Amino acid sequence: ELSHLRAILAKYENVLAPDQIVQLFDTAAEQHFKNLRGLPLGKKYLLCLNPDFILEIVREYLNNTTLKPIDSGQTLDPSLRKSSGILEQLTKAVPGLLEG
Repeated sequence: ELSHLRAILAKYENVLAPDQIVQLFDTAAEQHFKNLRGLPLGKKYLLCLNPDFILEIVREYLNNTTLKPIDSGQTLDPSLRKSSGILEQLTKAVPGLLEG
């Protein structure tokens, strides 16, 4: 969560380039999921999963996505790919999650 806070701070103070801020969010997401490895699906896993935190990271990825539509055959924006992968993992663990 420290990487996430550093990324938020850098974003609002405009001290890093957008690519560097996204890298901090990458680090935050990787670290968060790394801490979940080895935990069996259960109460402790769901508490450590912290879906609200994960959704916050996804929102930040989506805020850094280009708004231009992609052409056929063009690759997806990396932020969209990352968001999709994270949301896929989240919906497997918490299928009935509602935002808010």
